[in-house]
Amino acid sequence: MRPGDSDRHMCTQSMVQLAVSSEFAGQFRVEAVRVLDPATRRVAGSSTLRLPTQWTAGASSYTPWDARVVPGVELKISYKLGNLDLSRASELVGPAFNPFGGPYILELDVAIDGVRKTILSPEFRHEPADIMVT
Repeated sequence: MRPGDSDRHMCTQSMVQLAVSSEFAGQFRVEAVRVLDPATRRVAGSSTLRLPTQWTAGASSYTPWDARVVPGVELKISYKLGNLDLSRASELVGPAFNPFGGPYILELDVAIDGVRKTILSPEFRHEPADIMVT
């Protein structure tokens, strides 16, 4: 296919969305992102989150976020999910784990000014890759 062809398929960026509220003001940090095997809850790998944004109702869109939380205000935030590093998954979890399709769970360690909390995502899978015969 050539640039501009109407049948182009683009990858969809995976996102992590969170609702964050706090009783005190502070800086929000994602300290760790682990990928778990849902069957055993064992760590299968890791990932990263980048480019935090915040839902802005007035604009009806996500806008850049400075990672500050305000007491008593629920923020709806989103991060782009980096590649899942599952290179040691068979060693860490065992050969029955499918590093290519999942399922997976994300376990996030987050903190507001050093007060840490661990969050688990719902189970998810990789979307199948589009195969194009040329």
